[in-house]
Amino acid sequence: MQVYVLKSDLSSQAAVVMVQGSYPDQPQLDRNLLGTQFTVLTLPPTSVVPYAVPGTSPALLMSQLESGWRNNGSMIVRNEAQRRILESFSEFMQRNATNDATQSLMLYGPDPAAWPQDAKDRKAAAEVGWDYVATVRQTSDALETALPPDPTADGHWPTRIPPVYIG
Repeated sequence: MQVYVLKSDLSSQAAVVMVQGSYPDQPQLDRNLLGTQFTVLTLPPTSVVPYAVPGTSPALLMSQLESGWRNNGSMIVRNEAQRRILESFSEFMQRNATNDATQSLMLYGPDPAAWPQDAKDRKAAAEVGWDYVATVRQTSDALETALPPDPTADGHWPTRIPPVYIG
């Protein structure tokens, strides 16, 4: 489940983290769907529990993250990594890059130095994407072992690259 929470609740490690919106895992929604002050976490549905707003009658029910939500660190970090990768190097472009590399190998041989310039340019663009994927995965592995207060904060992740396009 995609759960939108205030970034400030995560960075302050608030005792109660209110859920501002929750949606199914697919389709993957824009991280800024509710505004830039929110972030999205991917959690199991059991991590969202009812919260009765004090002083309301009848009780106003909202949702909050259950106290053990951080125990899902691997899920949170892996889905954040996937979100970041797909924002810059979509699955479609990854397939295009793989297909283009295969075609270039078959047409021009194994030495990229002998390839025409347009094929070299596409290979270079793909390498930027694949390098970004590898860097995000390494970061994800490290974050899983030491979950920071806000595991979606840009400071914990490699700088995003512009979207890769392989035509």
